[in-house]
Amino acid sequence: LGFNETKVCNVSTTKQSVNLDIFQLGITCKCVIERHDLPACLDLMINVYSISFFIISKCHGCLYTMMEIISLDFAPSLSNLHIFATVR
Repeated sequence: LGFNETKVCNVSTTKQSVNLDIFQLGITCKCVIERHDLPACLDLMINVYSISFFIISKCHGCLYTMMEIISLDFAPSLSNLHIFATVR
């Protein structure tokens, strides 16, 4: 099962659009949990060079929780890899 949404490249990513995307992911996972009688659902969101993993679980009756497990950032090019390097 998958959910995919592609946006036009010239559309800027705003907090409101990201919040709406997370809301849509939560609704989609809620429907999957209900339809297949699952305890939880793992989902991910790719936003430019960042990947976020979420777990949505059913707690009681109609109560669901959505928690971000991890967010990974990637360099847009090899020339930007130095951003992720740390000097010790």
